[in-house]
Amino acid sequence: MKRTIIELLHLVAGLIGTALIASLSAWAVPNQEDTIWTVAVGAMLIVAFMAVRPLRLAWRADHGGAASTSTGPSPHSDGKNKDSDLG
Repeated sequence: MKRTIIELLHLVAGLIGTALIASLSAWAVPNQEDTIWTVAVGAMLIVAFMAVRPLRLAWRADHGGAASTSTGPSPHSDGKNKDSDLG
């Protein structure tokens, strides 16, 4: 559960940071407040979307699953020791 909580905290930090920057930007340029918040919401959606895969991997790792970061099969997935060919 530790890894999942860390990833959730990273997500929350990203969303808070985005909102903070948007808030300061809207304060600095009040006549563009609507545009700034529209872009900020888009950025928050992107931040949330980018957090999905790390959250899934952390969840799997915390619950005993294989948390592989590669998308394909391992080149050494045949059960052999990868150093066995070295002599």
